[in-house]
Amino acid sequence: MGTVVLATIGSWGDLFPAIGLAKGLIEAGHDARIAASPAYYELVQGEGLEFSGIGPALGFSNYARDPKILSGRLGGFAGFARVFRRFIFPALDRYVDDLAASIRDADLLLAHPALVAGPIAAEYVGIRWATFSVFPGLIPTAYWPPAPTRASLGSGRTGRMVHRAAWSATRFNMARLFDGPVNRARCRVGLAAVSDAFFAPVESGCPYLVMASPLVIDRPPDWPPTVTLTGFVAWDRVSSFPDPAGPAWLLAAGEPPVLVTVGASPRSTLSISTATPPRR
Repeated sequence: MGTVVLATIGSWGDLFPAIGLAKGLIEAGHDARIAASPAYYELVQGEGLEFSGIGPALGFSNYARDPKILSGRLGGFAGFARVFRRFIFPALDRYVDDLAASIRDADLLLAHPALVAGPIAAEYVGIRWATFSVFPGLIPTAYWPPAPTRASLGSGRTGRMVHRAAWSATRFNMARLFDGPVNRARCRVGLAAVSDAFFAPVESGCPYLVMASPLVIDRPPDWPPTVTLTGFVAWDRVSSFPDPAGPAWLLAAGEPPVLVTVGASPRSTLSISTATPPRR
């Protein structure tokens, strides 16, 4: 059994799966702790998990003061780039230092793919690392287009050719955005420069866990063998937050409702749930 640090950057949509996975690792006999924004200290501690703060204490209120991060331009890429330029890159050295301190006694780092400090800190400290993600669309494939693209052209020969071209353009733009800041941070701790830094988790040869069900996501045949579809992490209850009183009447009346939701990101897709609510 070993010590695993699960490190993430972002909001509840990234943090909650990490909490669920950490609880599962502990049940399996491992030591596990969360490394995330200090803004989530009380939430994670309330779940009985060890916590390490990394980077500045960024929470919803910080992001809310900069509405440009919700820009849908370029399929949401403009808002995505704004988050990193405004909040992450200026503090990247701090993310690396904080994360390196939190993993020095660990056996494995499991990092969110957008936490670009993860591979830097792991290589600097000299421990094994892997990736956990809820975003299968971050892994390049000829069988579907990158997220900003509005529609797939299918998996035929023409569709695959167009998708490859779209991914090439995406990788070019991501390299322009990430390679400079990432390599400056790597140079500061004595590591060699890399290219295509954002996609390092896919091409590192390290395990890449996609927390989605193979019943929902068809695994493309050109994904690297290191990518594993693990199934969903069934955890979405924060013990420190009471259940809202308002929806109780809806859940108790008549047939189960249909819930239509979207994520917080403009890159999110529409999802529909028809799960049966518990009957009391």
